[in-house]
Amino acid sequence: MRTRLLVVTACILWAAWLTSAYAQEADSPLPAWLVTSSTLESKIAEAEAQTDRTEEAKTQLIALYRKALSNLQAAHDNAASAATFGRRAERAPSEIQAIRAALAPAPVT
Repeated sequence: MRTRLLVVTACILWAAWLTSAYAQEADSPLPAWLVTSSTLESKIAEAEAQTDRTEEAKTQLIALYRKALSNLQAAHDNAASAATFGRRAERAPSEIQAIRAALAPAPVT
């Protein structure tokens, strides 16, 4: 019962935090998140060192932290890919013109 209460409370706090983080950072590819990989890694270390939880609860908590760490890395990777795509999309029209100019037949004089 205590574990369920902890998980429900964590989910509610996470949802509230996520909503405010997205509202604050409208122009950035990623919000200035309060959760970083170092934060999650320290939480994993804390959870591993705790003695007041059952092994099952510790294992589940550590698995959730690791999944969050994986999701955070995926979000950073996706943001980097989106930024690369955006830069390529901006350069595309000039590259198309250069290719067309190179392929165009030379004027006959």
